[in-house]
Amino acid sequence: MIKNRRRRITTDSRDSITTGIKTAEGLPKSLDYFNIEAFPELQRMYGEKPTRLLILMPSNDIADCFDDNFHVWGSNGQYKRQCNGDEEAEDACFHRLAEDVNKEHFEPGELSRCLCQYLPDTIVEKGKEKRNPLKCQYDMRLSAFVADPETGKIDNPTCYRFTNHSRNSGDAIYSELDKVRTQLTNGVLIGIPFWLSVRMVPGKLRPQSKFPIWSLEIAVKSLSEFRAGRLLESGALPAEDVTNSEERPKLAEPREGTRTRSEAPNNGPHQFPEDHDRLWDDIDERARKEQAGAVSAEDVPKNRKPPLQTPAPPGGPAPTVTDKRHLAFIRWFENLVDRDGEEACYALLREKGYARPQDVTDPDARGDIMSFIGKELAKRKN
Repeated sequence: MIKNRRRRITTDSRDSITTGIKTAEGLPKSLDYFNIEAFPELQRMYGEKPTRLLILMPSNDIADCFDDNFHVWGSNGQYKRQCNGDEEAEDACFHRLAEDVNKEHFEPGELSRCLCQYLPDTIVEKGKEKRNPLKCQYDMRLSAFVADPETGKIDNPTCYRFTNHSRNSGDAIYSELDKVRTQLTNGVLIGIPFWLSVRMVPGKLRPQSKFPIWSLEIAVKSLSEFRAGRLLESGALPAEDVTNSEERPKLAEPREGTRTRSEAPNNGPHQFPEDHDRLWDDIDERARKEQAGAVSAEDVPKNRKPPLQTPAPPGGPAPTVTDKRHLAFIRWFENLVDRDGEEACYALLREKGYARPQDVTDPDARGDIMSFIGKELAKRKN
């Protein structure tokens, strides 16, 4: 078996989702919306001219679903040159076909320094200024699922391919993915909803013309709630409890209440389940059994220890927990104990001023503890 295998994400072969079209004369034309003409299922959910789409990543590795480079294509559609944009490297450009640039000849397969730094951005041809065809053009490709904006659920099991030629757009998308993966979710992208949006900005060469710029925004309302693994509903958060799936509001607009996926009992830290309703039903059922003292050996998963039996502090026995967010936090802590040991986990919890996970009733404190413990355990492993 090959080690360090690169995942290949299959994308819908009907077309790419872009913000541009070619006119009847064959000229490019920018759009202020995502062109989804080839995807009637998306038009039913978003309308014909959506300016934002709710997307989810198919992999936790950015390189699996995001790629960008500089390319040169010939007038006959042949792929001539690829460049990584490193102006200091001697092997930045890879020549796929024989070509002459700046009076230098390059053979197929030859590597060279970046040539674009020596070429003008535009040339004048037949009295009109146009983009220099010998200079590389930026290409960005993103593979992602598109979810229903009302429910957050994925209908098409195949990813869609997004393509863009704006370096600013590519940088913005990569930066958001990298920020979420490295700073917020401890390496997780799968299951995190994002809003992909488009807006029009004036061009550098022709300020009178406007061009589409894409942006990516994580679709969650509160960082502390997100860290605690709570599903975020539209509008105001419920006071304490949501008892069944019919009472849970649907996914809302960006910044006004969208939802993330929650941690399930017996999933490792930051591992998200596929079925949100089943998750909360399981938590409800277990809470009822714990309150009734009816948790048996059959209720405990085989690959996990029984619920933590920690000694009661001087204040008395551990309080009964019924809030789902608090229960999700307790399950998360139990999984950490299974993985990293009781001594290490409880020592870190005590550093934050708590003897037991049942005592952490403040949602903001739970989010802070999850971030703190996760980082400390990661440091010790490294």
